[in-house]
Amino acid sequence: MPDYSAKMGEQGGQKPENKGPRNVGPAMKKPIDPKRVLQILECKRKVLAFVESMLEPEVTMEELKAGEELICRQDYDSIAQERHILKICGYPLCPNKLTKVWNQRFHVSLKDKKIYDVEIRKLYCSVRCMETSIKYRNEQVPDQPMWMRLDDIKMGPDGIEAPTE
Repeated sequence: MPDYSAKMGEQGGQKPENKGPRNVGPAMKKPIDPKRVLQILECKRKVLAFVESMLEPEVTMEELKAGEELICRQDYDSIAQERHILKICGYPLCPNKLTKVWNQRFHVSLKDKKIYDVEIRKLYCSVRCMETSIKYRNEQVPDQPMWMRLDDIKMGPDGIEAPTE
């Protein structure tokens, strides 16, 4: 029978050098603080409540600005998708109903001389709402989820409070 020990880590009869623990998984990391877990859960609860409040047809700019610090871009995208399911324009400040059913994958706008991906365009009642919503998302909504930004946000006894500056 051939000797495979050289191929399996033993070179020249020597055992491989131990370079530390091999099991460096979640069990080997430092324990998670239960207070931190509760803060994360509270953040997610507040984000969900805000996203649900954005599903109303009539949303004001003040309501949107009030929750701006709570959400991330992925949450904002969820708002547009959820509003689309309810047949409302994906831009939270637009109360218009969605009337057009898109069957194609792309839309060629001769007026704007642009090609739009219908997967995104179908979430909105107009190109103007789509562009305004995307601009707002990219300029105003943070990249990271709220629970990853907890150090930047003051934590009170009831959970999340507005940042003090």
